[in-house]
Amino acid sequence: MLRQALRAVACMAAHEEEGCVDMSSPAAASAGYSGTPLPKKLGIKDTSTVTTVGGPAPALPVSPTAGAAPWDVVLAFVTMAADLRASIAGWSSLITPDGGLWICWPKKTARKLVPAFAKSDMTEDVVREVVLPIGLVDNKVCAVDAVWSGLRVVWRVEVRASRRAAL
Repeated sequence: MLRQALRAVACMAAHEEEGCVDMSSPAAASAGYSGTPLPKKLGIKDTSTVTTVGGPAPALPVSPTAGAAPWDVVLAFVTMAADLRASIAGWSSLITPDGGLWICWPKKTARKLVPAFAKSDMTEDVVREVVLPIGLVDNKVCAVDAVWSGLRVVWRVEVRASRRAAL
């Protein structure tokens, strides 16, 4: 698995200018160690509406859903804490009241191997620091691929009713 991860990071370096990584291989589709398919890890069902925001985002084995917000699952890719702080209000408004927002950042190993990510200051602690004060709470973490980690945040249960009423 480590060899596959290093190949994916090398692929990311090769595609750095395009901002994507080939996630079409079976190894990439089940990123991490569990072997669980990525859509299942991310909580994506056949009926889920999905979109990606931010960047640079890898190519994913999941097709974004056409249409407008809100979506059931939003994958947000961010490399700098300042960008997360500036974008979180807009990104959080994209999910359904019961939906999940995945905040994804480059893994520390990717920062060493991919020059574009070397200055990233993102961690899961930064995500929590930004999202908790606005009513979101984290409930899952996963390896999105060999380059990206992700933390799923959802609206607190006591906030969901007011979010539903606003729709």
